[in-house]
Amino acid sequence: MRSDIHALLDSLDLALASAAELFGTDELEPIAEIGRNARRRVGFLGETVVVALAGGTGSGKSSILNALAGEEVAQTGVVRPTTQRALAWIPANPEPGLIRLLDELEIHDRAGHTRFEHLAVIDLPDMDSYDEANLREVLRLIPRIDAVVWVFDPLKYNDRSIHLGFLRRLQQYQSQFLYVLNHADRLTPADREAVINDLWKSLVADGIHDPEMLVTAAAPDWGEPTGIKELEDALHDRLERKQTALRKLVTDVSAAASALEQVTGVASAGSIDFRSRWTRAREGSARALSERVVDGVVWRGMGRVGETDALALGASPLSRLLTRLRGGSVARALGVGSDIVILPTPGDLVAGGGWLEAVRPVTDLVTDMSVDIGGRMGAALREQYAPEILDDALRDAVVAGQAAAGPPPQPEPQRWWKGAGYVQIALTTTVVLALLAAAFGQGGLERGSWPIAILTAAFAIILSLVLSGVLRASGRAAGRRAAAAYQEAVAVELDRAIQRRLGNALETYLRARGELAAALATVKLEAAEFVTA
Repeated sequence: MRSDIHALLDSLDLALASAAELFGTDELEPIAEIGRNARRRVGFLGETVVVALAGGTGSGKSSILNALAGEEVAQTGVVRPTTQRALAWIPANPEPGLIRLLDELEIHDRAGHTRFEHLAVIDLPDMDSYDEANLREVLRLIPRIDAVVWVFDPLKYNDRSIHLGFLRRLQQYQSQFLYVLNHADRLTPADREAVINDLWKSLVADGIHDPEMLVTAAAPDWGEPTGIKELEDALHDRLERKQTALRKLVTDVSAAASALEQVTGVASAGSIDFRSRWTRAREGSARALSERVVDGVVWRGMGRVGETDALALGASPLSRLLTRLRGGSVARALGVGSDIVILPTPGDLVAGGGWLEAVRPVTDLVTDMSVDIGGRMGAALREQYAPEILDDALRDAVVAGQAAAGPPPQPEPQRWWKGAGYVQIALTTTVVLALLAAAFGQGGLERGSWPIAILTAAFAIILSLVLSGVLRASGRAAGRRAAAAYQEAVAVELDRAIQRRLGNALETYLRARGELAAALATVKLEAAEFVTA
């Protein structure tokens, strides 16, 4: 069995926390109770049996520890500064949880051993009074360790400070207690039997039901220690029972993880490659929506704006005046200006045809993900992102995207437009002068010939018209370029808005799903290690 069951319980807690983010806590409560029961389990949660030796001065606690160790523990490298400090005799290669336990209990005097692989003994300070500090120390220990061995000696086995001050007040923990009558070598067989019977009666009077008693002579005046093998067997029996209980606990935790898989539906969910699929879907919808925001009407309007700007700079003086009038503030106020571009509202986009097609990449992906995930999580995803909820979120994204993109930009004027204006002035001047020459000069129209002045005026007019046509085409092209740049800007802002309105929430949901799946996988792996170790 692997060390430190706390890691297993931590993994279950993490899985429960991730599941709670997705579904709330009510339906997870029965599973959470399994984890809480495991943590409330009395005793050390680990492979090692942790035993405390308790008793009064002269009871022989230290001699029992030395007999178990087969040597003087104080000579193995840890010297106890005073008899008022606890000493821990622990495996030389202790499990991490045992070290944490001793640190939390502030037991810093420790001696390592290789005699028993799964046994740690804590030799407590002597308890010879009702001192509440001693009682609090034992109360602090009992829920965290597996057993307490109460050691008595033949002279003070009925010491009221032990019976009244501790045993009667701790009888609810009696299942963890063992009772040892030490120094049995100092009694005759008859006296030994009498003391054992009297001690048994005292323990029953303390509220102890069927006390488990052992008799030892840990440091006899002559001969080898006796009763230590029986104490070792009793502690080994505790170890076997503890390992059985731990395996049951691990089985319960594993069952809880399986139940959590079924409740959440994580077991049926594989990888859904959300990030790349979402990027494609989001960008597809943003592009389609931007084409509806910057539609054909907007493109034509931007073309007219570009044409107006080009003519305002490069047309003939008369055309320039008319153009300025058409694009002036009065015309704009009347809503008839040639530089007015009216964008569709979100309501127009939804009401018009093609809205469903534009948002389909996003809505289809959410539906597909709910199917891919399956189970309770897939159903929760469909519920959280029902069609009407998705539709509202996408409308909000369009509003936010349009607002962020701002109004359409002005087309970029070409540098030659202004030069064309000077040419147009020259052509207009030529036309006026030629007509004046034709009207008042020598050889009028009545003579029946085409004078040079008329031909010059006609040629200048033709050049002006051609130049105006080129200007109009160039202006419309500039407007279309501005429309294309604006459409791209709108697509970018819509992409960001869809991510804020939907993508971040979806990523959070799926991240919790991933954390849940990872935590459950860890629970199953760690549980399997416990079972197979």
